[in-house]
Amino acid sequence: MRMKKAKQNFTVLLLCGFVVSNVQAQFFYGVHAGLNLSNAWGHWPPATGLKPGFQIGALANYSLTEKLSVEPILLFTTQRKYIKNLKDEKINYIQMPVNIRYKLGNNLYMRVGLYQGIAVSGKCTLTHYDGEKEDYKLEFGKNSSHKIFDFGFCIGVSLQFRKMQIDFGGNSSIIVNERPPSSVRYASLALSSIYLFGK
Repeated sequence: MRMKKAKQNFTVLLLCGFVVSNVQAQFFYGVHAGLNLSNAWGHWPPATGLKPGFQIGALANYSLTEKLSVEPILLFTTQRKYIKNLKDEKINYIQMPVNIRYKLGNNLYMRVGLYQGIAVSGKCTLTHYDGEKEDYKLEFGKNSSHKIFDFGFCIGVSLQFRKMQIDFGGNSSIIVNERPPSSVRYASLALSSIYLFGK
């Protein structure tokens, strides 16, 4: 039931991102690459600090008005859950944010939106009490403690200089990312550069 709901969320995001292509509006697209810092919250013992990762992908932008546009993005991104002296989980997601983007000034933009993510792979490094480390592959789905789908919100600001954008933003899961009794949700901050085409 939950997987069906997540698939429905993903379909809604796709429709929100691309239905505006039928509107007679300015359109451009770009490539997106950057670094992120992420960890989990809602875990006990608590996760420790922010751990580095990366994201890469592509975006499209459909202008609705002079200041307002819709911007779907398709990303390959990494997410970490790090608990000092216990475990370090690294999860790879295919993530699709759909943002509403608003022009605040000459080169300054703000965006808010929702995203759907699908876990494609993951690894955990477990630290035992004697200090020995053990690596194992993470599994996702109904027979695993880790859910395959993630759904959350995102927010950010960007500076645009002709065909280049510098974007800083963050996102956080709305749903719980692991099975009960866990209440883990993921969150991250990212700094990205974007090169635009058709602008």
